[in-house]
Amino acid sequence: MKIPPPVVLLVGAILIYGAARYFPGAGFRLPGGWWTAGAIMAVGLCIDLLSVMTFRRSRTTVNPIKVEQASSLVTSGPFRFSRNPMYLGMAILLTGFGLGMGTWATPFIVGLFVWWITVQQIAREEPAMEALFGDDFRAYRTKVRRWL
Repeated sequence: MKIPPPVVLLVGAILIYGAARYFPGAGFRLPGGWWTAGAIMAVGLCIDLLSVMTFRRSRTTVNPIKVEQASSLVTSGPFRFSRNPMYLGMAILLTGFGLGMGTWATPFIVGLFVWWITVQQIAREEPAMEALFGDDFRAYRTKVRRWL
């Protein structure tokens, strides 16, 4: 958990940009172009912002590198639908960017992002959350899915 998720998102965006730039023959045009892509990206950004605001209201840390500093288990707002809405929002942002860039590499790169975040971030956060919040986290985990 040494690489912050926004950095992983940035790496994914750079990979998508590189794929679109250096392999233009492997591209497509999205209906509506960047308007459609922008709308998808806006959904991801809104999910991220709402998630951060929910954490702030609960007065707990948003820093996924220091999970042990969490002061409360947040289960309201977007956390009612996903245990990781911030990562979900990032994946949606990356998907919108890839669709806007029009590269067929998008599903592969977004899949790589989801895999990395699941293995390197979430799989390490969840035991820390269970240690901090015990039965409350275990009950939450049985009710709400990891991504969606």
